[in-house]
Amino acid sequence: MTSQTTNEQEIKRNVKINGRTLIKVRSNVYGSLHYVNPYNGYRIVWLASGDIQLVEFDELVRMKNTAPAFFQNQWVLIVGVGDGEACKASADEICHALAVDQYYKGYLEPAAMTNICDWDEKTIAERVAVLSDGAKTNLVATLNGYIASGKLDSLRKIAAFEKALGCALTK
Repeated sequence: MTSQTTNEQEIKRNVKINGRTLIKVRSNVYGSLHYVNPYNGYRIVWLASGDIQLVEFDELVRMKNTAPAFFQNQWVLIVGVGDGEACKASADEICHALAVDQYYKGYLEPAAMTNICDWDEKTIAERVAVLSDGAKTNLVATLNGYIASGKLDSLRKIAAFEKALGCALTK
């Protein structure tokens, strides 16, 4: 994809996404997240993890080109098209059209983090190894919360997470 956007992008199954189509984009970071288009000053603000903003497809293309870390670090997640939009592309098809799908391989959905305490040491090493830096940061925050609440109290599992993440967790 070039830095120039087009009105419609061809994607899997010949689904077309018009540049003006509103896309639901969710924040995947703890705290607020801010994007500012460096060319026109357009701002998008997510106030907390899980907040969803509607963003035009063309603006997502500009975000990918000017601030790729939003996708590379999985700071934002494509949820789908906005309600009432004529386009019926799935989140995967939108990611493919944006050429950011490679950043979400092995992605760990925050809602799925509730079962991480059940992972064995081998699963911990395998799953953590494929996470992006941003996802690892979110995982550290989640694990520290689980340790503080007593949900994660196995010293073997805590040590396995520390080894896989390359950092110390609060005990």
